[in-house]
Amino acid sequence: MKQVNPLSVLPINKHPQTDLIAMQAILDLYPGATLLVNLKHNRIEMANTQTIEMTAFTRLEMNNLKLDHLIPELSKKYLHAQFEANADTRIIELGDLSINRHNAPTSEVFVTISLLDNEKNWGLLSLEPSQEHQQRSTEIQRTSLIWEELRALAVSPLAITPSEALQTALETASRLTDASLLAVYLAGEKNL
Repeated sequence: MKQVNPLSVLPINKHPQTDLIAMQAILDLYPGATLLVNLKHNRIEMANTQTIEMTAFTRLEMNNLKLDHLIPELSKKYLHAQFEANADTRIIELGDLSINRHNAPTSEVFVTISLLDNEKNWGLLSLEPSQEHQQRSTEIQRTSLIWEELRALAVSPLAITPSEALQTALETASRLTDASLLAVYLAGEKNL
């Protein structure tokens, strides 16, 4: 089966100027800072508006900039080592790296690369401020724990005895609400 380069389906070179404008518009639709990178030459081909705002480089400065000039850790050698270590995946989280900004101090960003072709010549780099990434990861973990607790609460009535079911429900409710004390009123026929 022939592998198709995802970039080849775009009508590049038929109308070069129009094609570049269309590609820039597509890239600008990405919600976060994103770079289209020629990995073979370790060069930035295009950056979206969010990347321009993050780095304070102009589009003209950003286009054809060496990738390791913007993010010093992303040398060609480092990237190829990452590709070999993650040969079975097309999306690689490179972690927190320093990014150079135009006439400003460096900042930390969480970098993810999405490979666009099998030859690993083209990629999209997503750049998320490290602090925002950490907050988002923490929120995802918190939400996951809440869903686990809700699942435990939902299955608590399936316990062998009513006492065990009540104990599980109380323990789960305590973890969900962070309450140090929970009480259950057991109504009897005389109390109704």
